[in-house]
This record gives sequence, C-alpha cells and structure tokens, in this order.
Amino acid sequence: MSHTSTLWISVLATVLGAFQYGYVTGVLNTILGKLAEELSFDETVMGAGVVSIALLGAAFGATLGGRAGDSLGLKSATIYSAGGSVIGSVMCALSPSAASTGNVPWILLLGRLIQGLGAGAGMVYTPRYIGEISPPSMRGRLGSLVQIFCNVGILGSYIVGLPYEYGMEHTHMFSMEISWWRVMLAIGAIGSLMQIVMMNCAPESPVWLEWKGKHDSAEAVRVKLYGPANDRRAEEKKALLEVDDMEEGECDIKELSGKSEGLSCILRRRYRWMVVLAIGVLMLQQLSGINTVVMYSSTVFASAGMSNPIFSSILTGVMNLLMTIVASPLLDRYGRRPMMLWSMGGMAFGLLGLSMATSGLVAGPWSKNASLGFVLLYMAFFAIGAGPVPWIYVAEVLPANIKGSVAGFATGLSWVACLIIGLTFPIMLKAMSLFGTYLAYGLLNVLGFAFVYVLMIETKQQTLQGIVSKLMLSD
Repeated sequence: MSHTSTLWISVLATVLGAFQYGYVTGVLNTILGKLAEELSFDETVMGAGVVSIALLGAAFGATLGGRAGDSLGLKSATIYSAGGSVIGSVMCALSPSAASTGNVPWILLLGRLIQGLGAGAGMVYTPRYIGEISPPSMRGRLGSLVQIFCNVGILGSYIVGLPYEYGMEHTHMFSMEISWWRVMLAIGAIGSLMQIVMMNCAPESPVWLEWKGKHDSAEAVRVKLYGPANDRRAEEKKALLEVDDMEEGECDIKELSGKSEGLSCILRRRYRWMVVLAIGVLMLQQLSGINTVVMYSSTVFASAGMSNPIFSSILTGVMNLLMTIVASPLLDRYGRRPMMLWSMGGMAFGLLGLSMATSGLVAGPWSKNASLGFVLLYMAFFAIGAGPVPWIYVAEVLPANIKGSVAGFATGLSWVACLIIGLTFPIMLKAMSLFGTYLAYGLLNVLGFAFVYVLMIETKQQTLQGIVSKLMLSD
C-alpha cells in the first residue's frame, strides 16, 4: 500500500507535542535547587508548587481540550495548544527573582501553568490524530512514536542539565551572562514552534471531517495521506469510519455520527466497557510509578547511595527510549494486550526487586548496583507496554462522538494522578524509605496485571469501527 510524504510529515508534526510533554515533565529534575537559590524561594514548599502547578494545568488542559478538539478540529486545536506551550516556556525562562514579590515566583508559576495547559491538551490531540490518520496495519508502530518522542523529551531535559555536573552554571549570550537554567527552560519552546510550523503543512483528520459530514474533504485528505492506490479504499476507508461488518448481536453504531456527547456519556451503559478501558489504561500508566522515576530519579539514586545520580538518570532515560523503539514493531505483531501483560508483570518484578535491594538487608556495592539494575529492568518493561500502549489504546477504543470528552477526561485524570504521585512521593520516601515506597508501587503493578488480564481486549490490525462495535453494550 502506498503512503505519501504527507502521512509522515503529519505524524512527525503531531508527535512534537509528545516531546513537549516529556520535556516539561523532566526539565526540573536537575535544576529545581538552582531555581530556588537564584529566584529566592523555598525549595521544599514552593518548589513542590513549581513542579505540581504544571501538572495541574495539564489536567485542566486535557479535560477542556478534548471538547475543543471536537469543535475546532485536531489540526487547529494542536496549533493553539503548541502556542500556549511557547508562551509558557518563554515566561519561565524570563522569570524574575521572587524576593520582590513576597518570595513567591509568580511569573515562573504562571509560566509553568500555561506550559501545563498546552502540554495537557497536546497529549489528548497527539494520540488521537495519529490513530485517525494511521492505516490499521501501522497504527501500533506509528502510535508508539508518541511515547518515543515523550522519552526523547525527558532524556533531552536530563542531557541539557549536564553542564551543572561540570560546574557550568552560566553561559554568555548577546554579551550578557545568563543562568544556564534559563536556557534549559527556553529550549522548551523550540519543539512547540516547530510543531506550529509543521502542523500548518498537515491535513485535518479525515475521521473528524467524516464525522462532521465533510465527506468530500475527508476523501481528499485520504488521497493526500495514502495516495490514489487501487487497494487504498479496501483498507484505509474501513479504518476511517466506513461501517465495518458487525458480528451478530453487536450494537448498530451508525447512529454515533453527528454531534459530540458531553461528559455525561460516561454514565451510559452502552459506553461503560470502553470508558473503563480508556480511563483504566491511562491510570495504570501513572500508578505504575513511572513518574516517581522520571521526576525524582536523581533523588532516588542519591538515596540509594550513588555518587553520580544525574548520569544514572540519563541511563534510565536511554533505556526507556531504546526499549520503546524496540517495542514499536512488536505492538502490531504481538498485540497490545500481550505486551501490556508482560509490561505490568515485569514492572512489578523490577520494583519489588528495587524494594528488596534498598531494604538494608544487603549492604555495600551490591545494593547500589542492584538498585540501578532493577530500575533499568523496570524502565525496560515500562517501555514495551505501559508506556506506548495506553496512548494508542485510548484512540482506538472510543467512537468519534465521545472521543473528545472521554479521552480528555481520562487524560486529565491521569495528570491528576501524576500530580498526586508527585506530591506524595517525597512524603512516602521520608515516611517509608525506598523499601516501603517501591514495595507499594510494586503491588500496584500486580493489580494492574489483573486489570489487563480480565478486561482488556485485543485491537491490533482491526478497524476503528470494528473495535468500537465489539465494546459497545446494549442500553
């Protein structure tokens, strides 16, 4: 089957939003102390606020952004969300000292809030757009690019913090001495600027156009994406809202075309299974403990007694990125459900192993090396399933008329979970040590394995319409 350069440009343009998500999540890992020192605010109390306000913004951005995507179209909504990320990044980079504002860094806080709004909305649009322009045979591979670029953003945020390891705290630009953390925060605008430019060259989602009754425009977009090959309609148009052959007893879903439904749709019985899956897989991603590693990896490795925690953080980022790349073709070959089962089981083993390694039962170099080894094992298993699959899966299991509302709500809930985890992890670490904290997260992954085993259906290489018809319940 023919796929044009427009398809690849469109995919690359939208996954830059995932890069922004990753960068915003990880950038404060290495510089929060420097920010607190130079901007004159309390690192413990106000520092937690600086970290968490972006997550709060992301929760609101995701929840509100879903309906905005329904109204504006995914292309326009993505451009607006990227614009917000640019504004937020610039505000953070230009933040003045908090000494003149009652030791509260208002500009930094507002910038982080706006960054979060843009990143949260972007992570609703990115997987949805990819899912709606991808052919069924490639939806897993292309969908995994969301997590790959998220990992690139996280790893990039770690790498640009390396100058602090070598004592470089300032740089000279435009004949001025500038703190390096300002450069790091300004870099966050680059990916969003690139996304704005590239999305203007990408077409609107043909699924969205079809849903809005713009059938001729949708067909023209398909030609741009897949070319006029003779076999294009046989596969692609089925995937993009042609009515699929339904098995006996399944609900007729033709009536789902038209206006979007509000959040009250989550209470309707017919949508119950797909709503539980959409919310569940994203919550599993957060409850796996991934953001305790992403946001606090330097703290975790320092607590484990490692002398170079930043380098260890970079190593975990590299592992996450490489294993996500390895997993990309496997998602279409073996399927979403088997990869999630392996992922949840492997993460449980990794975190329970980390808990034992830091329990104090074994001391010395073995404990430090084992801690790093179990974290790397955990990251590898996260990368093959719980990292990429939820973003792909949510875009697959929801019909167009509720996708904006439910995907936005589910993504918003995942950001709230991320916020709660970010705020409670330091408290858990102090009260329960690494041993107790990661024992708890390990057990959560065991419960996640049970959720996947019982409730999750396979979606690989199936049309979007066919997947929805299997999950629809009778009223």
